[in-house]
Amino acid sequence: MQHILGKTVGGKLAILFVLLYASNISPDRITLSNGQIVEGSIEKETSTYIYVKTASGMRKLPIDSIKHVRVGYSGIPICLEKTNEPGQKCDLYLHLITKDSIYTFRGANATKLDQLKLENVKYLEFKKNKSQSISHIIQVGSKLKFFTTDPKPLAGTILEISNKSFHVESEDGKQSWIPENQIVKGSYSSQEEIEYSEATPSRFRFYDLLIPGLYQGRQNQKLKSRFMFSLFGLLAAGTAYEYAQARAAKDKAQSELTVYPYGDKLYVFNKNDYSEFEMHKRENNAFAGTLLILYLYNSFDIFRSKDGVKVGVKAVPQTFASNRYNTYYEISVSYNF
Repeated sequence: MQHILGKTVGGKLAILFVLLYASNISPDRITLSNGQIVEGSIEKETSTYIYVKTASGMRKLPIDSIKHVRVGYSGIPICLEKTNEPGQKCDLYLHLITKDSIYTFRGANATKLDQLKLENVKYLEFKKNKSQSISHIIQVGSKLKFFTTDPKPLAGTILEISNKSFHVESEDGKQSWIPENQIVKGSYSSQEEIEYSEATPSRFRFYDLLIPGLYQGRQNQKLKSRFMFSLFGLLAAGTAYEYAQARAAKDKAQSELTVYPYGDKLYVFNKNDYSEFEMHKRENNAFAGTLLILYLYNSFDIFRSKDGVKVGVKAVPQTFASNRYNTYYEISVSYNF
């Protein structure tokens, strides 16, 4: 429904174009006489006031204080992949997400919203800073995954939005409140944990240094974990075997006796052939040296991750990494002892 209100302000005719939608999907840009700009959703109007829902709450604006209203939409940049279209689009803004639909638009001055059913959305992701508000674009009933300042993300259904916080119920029935200023990223996926997987950080354990591959396994780096653990087993077994063989060869060399007859006397002395011992010693040193390199790399990998460097986290399909919002898909995790 379109309503046109004419009002003379300071000798000029100000025409207010107000679009009213049923589901609060019509934010407008309102310029006041003092130059202040108010952006929000116009909920209703009377002969003397208009009521605007903003990120900070409902505002009551006198008609006489309004200079101009420009119809437009506010939103947050997203990357979107549809189920029936290949590739991703990162030139969109998310205006509203409900329990069964999303509303998007293109460009800062867009005047048209596109509605898309969530059943046709394969993956959606947005990023925000701490001061940015998203409570006005997310409705109760939406199912989202939130990434916060806590390393572990939280996925579930929005039960309530109050005081710039989201009341979320996860699939296991656990309920939590998430303050809006702690959210750094949000996503929706129709394919649970198939398109992406996050490494669940866990606290450092001392024996991670003793057995290479354990720490990487707990970080969901399965290929690296299997390789390091297998190599550790091979090198440890090889070192122990060659050490035992070298000890045996040395004992054998020291115990072998050589009898040399001279005239009517026999002279007995040790042969002392250490060639076999030296061979096993070289092989033992090779295994032990390689094992030491593996230990050093394992320690480096653990403490590099502890300092917040990337620890093999893959948040979304790698094809997203080539678009202009590639910073959306890198997760840094810090570990504390």
